[in-house]
Amino acid sequence: MSFEEVASKFRSLAGHAPDRAERIIDTVDRLEELENIKELSGLLV
Repeated sequence: MSFEEVASKFRSLAGHAPDRAERIIDTVDRLEELENIKELSGLLV
């Protein structure tokens, strides 16, 4: 699956919080650029 296919599936499963889902997708997309994983883990709580 491509990243966009996975992101689309995630969006469909996270329908109750679309803004948060987009922030998670954006953060995962730039995962290699993050200085600290706390940015992502904070969104997943």
